[in-house]
Amino acid sequence: MKSLEELALEFCVFELRYNPSPMIWDAAGSIWTSAIAANPSLAFALAQPNQQVFETDSLQLTLDITTLRVIGRGENALAEVSRNASLLLKIISEKLKLQTFTRAGLRIIRSKVFESSPQALKAAAVSIDEESPAFGKDARKVGFAKNTRFETDESGLLASLRVEEREFSFTIPWESRPRIGAKLNRKEWVVVSDLDYYTVGKIDREVFDVETWLRQAVKKMEREWSAI
Repeated sequence: MKSLEELALEFCVFELRYNPSPMIWDAAGSIWTSAIAANPSLAFALAQPNQQVFETDSLQLTLDITTLRVIGRGENALAEVSRNASLLLKIISEKLKLQTFTRAGLRIIRSKVFESSPQALKAAAVSIDEESPAFGKDARKVGFAKNTRFETDESGLLASLRVEEREFSFTIPWESRPRIGAKLNRKEWVVVSDLDYYTVGKIDREVFDVETWLRQAVKKMEREWSAI
């Protein structure tokens, strides 16, 4: 499965780290007031002295004493993460007086669901006829994983292709069982592309444009994926 376009965008995570900033204890209210003014759909999820979380159905923003994290899910996740990360970065840089960052990272997970392990392995171009050294011909291949990681003095990229089993089980409340049943179960096999791009070394706030950085990160991810 050489093209990322064959896989649906599942999650997109942008993370920005900085040296511990105790100013978050004084500035949190002002930060989130500004964020909600720009994105009124944000709703409170968690508030602690060292961490606050606000979210929508498809977006989650987390701020703590050392980290800004923006997580999106669904087909528009990358665009939503880019827009909200840029917004929140501008706010916290001013409110927390941040001049440098210690690490920026972008992780994108894409996937495609199949009904059986052989279907998923075939889609990932993985042979199902390989014999197991431990179990011999009696064993069948049901999963697969391949990882590569490269770094320069400025950045690194971890790329992973895997075929994994996912099982979901939900127990129905007693009062609803006559109508629905006692449990809902689903098992599926998934081809997963997991790409993680990150910086190495300090980043100067004055030269860091998050939307440009994200676009460049995505291009590097796509080039790396084509070599897997």
